[in-house]
Amino acid sequence: MKKGLLVLALCGFAFVGVQAQTTTPPTEPQTEINQDRVKIAPDDLPQAVRNSISEKDDVRDLRITEAYQVTNMEGELHYEVHFDKEGEAVSKKYDAQGNEVRED
Repeated sequence: MKKGLLVLALCGFAFVGVQAQTTTPPTEPQTEINQDRVKIAPDDLPQAVRNSISEKDDVRDLRITEAYQVTNMEGELHYEVHFDKEGEAVSKKYDAQGNEVRED
């Protein structure tokens, strides 16, 4: 009789232990970064990009606050340049030849 009660008690504890091991799904989906983005000094921008900036009336006199070299999964390289326009952030993208890259 004691063995029967002991077996029953152990089975009950095992059942409770199994119920306590539930898992919850992650709350946020995981995203994969599809590009390599490296911060660079504005002076390290290619000369063609710097020339293009100095030739454009809309950014010529603006201060560059940040610059990034970005390579996407296809291996395409472009430069992301952030400017300060009277306290307002302005961003432009250029390819290595200094052509402005416009996103559609």
